[in-house]
Amino acid sequence: MQSSVFTLILLYLNVFIISSSNTFVLPFLPVYLKQDLNCVSSDLALYTTLCYSVTFVVNIFISPVWGHFADKFGKKKMLIRVSFILFLSYLCAYLATTPLMLCLARAVQGFACGMMPAIMAFTSSLTSDHKKTQIRIGYVQSINLLGTIIGPAFGGIMAEFMGVRDSYLCIFILVALICVINIVLLSEPPKHIQHSEDSEIIPIFGILKDPIIVSLCSCIVINSAVIMMVVPILADYVESMTTFEEPLALSGLIFSLSGIAGVLASPLWSKFGSEKGFLKVLMLSSLGASIAYLLQYHMSSILMFSMMQFVFGLCICATIPAANSITAKHISHTSQTKAFSVLYSASQCGNILGPVISTAVVTIFGPRQVFGLASALLFIIFSYLFMVYHIRKNDKKSS
Repeated sequence: MQSSVFTLILLYLNVFIISSSNTFVLPFLPVYLKQDLNCVSSDLALYTTLCYSVTFVVNIFISPVWGHFADKFGKKKMLIRVSFILFLSYLCAYLATTPLMLCLARAVQGFACGMMPAIMAFTSSLTSDHKKTQIRIGYVQSINLLGTIIGPAFGGIMAEFMGVRDSYLCIFILVALICVINIVLLSEPPKHIQHSEDSEIIPIFGILKDPIIVSLCSCIVINSAVIMMVVPILADYVESMTTFEEPLALSGLIFSLSGIAGVLASPLWSKFGSEKGFLKVLMLSSLGASIAYLLQYHMSSILMFSMMQFVFGLCICATIPAANSITAKHISHTSQTKAFSVLYSASQCGNILGPVISTAVVTIFGPRQVFGLASALLFIIFSYLFMVYHIRKNDKKSS
């Protein structure tokens, strides 16, 4: 039987490669549309929005279907399917010659959803120890965040020196390699270990009506949206602030600072949440991220802007792990997969809304106002969580 440690290493490698590939060229799609696909300036905003959003639209609708097939045919096949469709979509993007072809390639990429629910279910099935499972799922979340933010750093360097089209070729080869590794080395996990204490099975509509899950989904939607709001404008925004000769590489490195900060801060947030409660983690992370974006709104120095991007990463990295920890504690074990899927769908909704809102704000007000709006949205979430915290505190006192 395959070692669980070896299986975990393969799963972590899947998370890092696939999550980083998803954002490898994402900030540079406008450059690809303009320089390689000859998109006219009047249509650039439209095709940029379509390319960013179509992937997440497909994610939302196809994710439940893939979840059904994963339960029926196995989690290994799920991961092979994700990596196969991904490298197929990157090949299509590499071969694209028109903006419409790139949009279609991004739509194909949308069918490669469901990696994170499958990885978490895969990880949970490796042990019956609940605490060990939660620690491992926390590692999955941290690696996913790291890959998502580190991707643009390498992507920016590759785009600067090789071009965006050749960057697609590089990630195509990398994802094809991980697909082969999954086929050859990864073993299907053992059948799920039943937990006698988790006998209640909650239907999907019951989860959708749960007020705590609804609140967490609201936090995740805004969390994902504010990150994605900045992605489309970052390259041009950084270029306007500096005379650096390689702005694409610089913007990728600046964006990756939040990922580096997340890796450093995640263990501290986890320890704080275990001792003080994850509701406080959500409150403090939302407030800190709001302040960081507000300061970026007022800054014209590229050095200070980069520092605030690091501070933003220190704060925003806590939201998804805290939401998952609250969900794992609140929802019975037999229904956690459905609950995690709902949170995943909420994240995809935020990923759709972010570029759309960003394009509208840039068109009407300009790029700087994107940071102001993102700060305001995060502060609204903080205010709501602060109110919930004090209501719960007063209820405990009265009881």
